[in-house]
Amino acid sequence: MHLRDVPAVILGNGPSLLSNDLELISGLFSIGINRSFRACESTVLLYQDSVLINQCGEELQGRPEIIMALEGTTGAEKQDYVFSVEFQEHEWKLSKDPLKYYPHGVPLLSATLGVMMARTLGCSPVILLGMDCCYEKGNTNFYGKNKHHNKQTLVGCVQGLIDIKKYHGEHIISCSGNTIFTREKLEDVIAGLSPVRKAQQEWRALLREQVNPEGGLTRPN
Repeated sequence: MHLRDVPAVILGNGPSLLSNDLELISGLFSIGINRSFRACESTVLLYQDSVLINQCGEELQGRPEIIMALEGTTGAEKQDYVFSVEFQEHEWKLSKDPLKYYPHGVPLLSATLGVMMARTLGCSPVILLGMDCCYEKGNTNFYGKNKHHNKQTLVGCVQGLIDIKKYHGEHIISCSGNTIFTREKLEDVIAGLSPVRKAQQEWRALLREQVNPEGGLTRPN
C-alpha cells in the first residue's frame, strides 16, 4: 500500500461541503465524488452513475483529476481507471471479482465507495467533507436540488456511514453535517495533521504504482 497512513479527503456532494475552506485541502490526496469538481479540484474524481457522464461529460473534458469509473458505467472505458467492488464481512476492498453491490439491500453511494477506495489504498485518516445524509433548506446537494434523489438515497447514505464507522471508525474524521460522526472543524483537523502536500503529477505516479491485481484497480485497455 503505497499510500499507507497518507491522509485522504473525501469530497461528498452534501450541502455542508461549501461551509468548509476548501483551500485548506489543496495539494492533499483527495477523492472527489460525482459533481464535487464544481466546488474544487481533487486528486481523483470517482463516479458510478451513468447520469453524471451523460450530463457533465463536456465539463469533465480536460480536467486535471484522475477519473475513476465503476466497471460497466457509461464512458468507463474512456476514463483513467476502472474499478469493481466486493463487500466482505468485516472487510471492504476493491477487487476485480464480480460485483457484490448491495450488502444491505440499499445502494452503496459513491461517497461510501470513495472511503472504501481510500482505505483500500491504506490512507489514514480519511476526512469526510460534504457527507451529510441530510438536506438543507430543500437542497439535496451543495449545488442545489438533484432530481434523482429519493428516499433510498438517504437510507443508503446513512447505512454507508454506519458501516464506515463500524469497520473503519478509528481512521475517520468527519467535517460533515451528518448525525453518525461528531463533526470537527476542518481547519483544526488540518492544523493537527500538518499533512504532506504534493503536485497532481506526483499523486498520479503514486496511484499508478498501486495498479495491480492485488490492489484491484484496473486500467482500460
